[in-house]
Amino acid sequence: GCLQQFYREVCRASDRDFMLLPVQNLPIPAFDAGNEQHANLAAQSQLAHQRVAALVAEQAAGRRKINRHDVLRDGEMQPIVARIDQSVRAILPDYCS
Repeated sequence: GCLQQFYREVCRASDRDFMLLPVQNLPIPAFDAGNEQHANLAAQSQLAHQRVAALVAEQAAGRRKINRHDVLRDGEMQPIVARIDQSVRAILPDYCS
């Protein structure tokens, strides 16, 4: 998402080194349930957690651990991740191009 892009552009010093200072100083606002953007991000996060739990349950039968790539390739998860990215872009517009 947009914060990954910010990380790649601002925090990467080289292919092997990175700086954490820009990420540590992101002006992430405190959660405000009355803020529509915050509430939307929270709702999308809850949907994402529910979908991951469902994927884990589906994989349990095969005794295989689920990984990040499984989650990101999942057709039901992709629109959730896209909406999370949109919410983050709205909350942190100065850090998302």
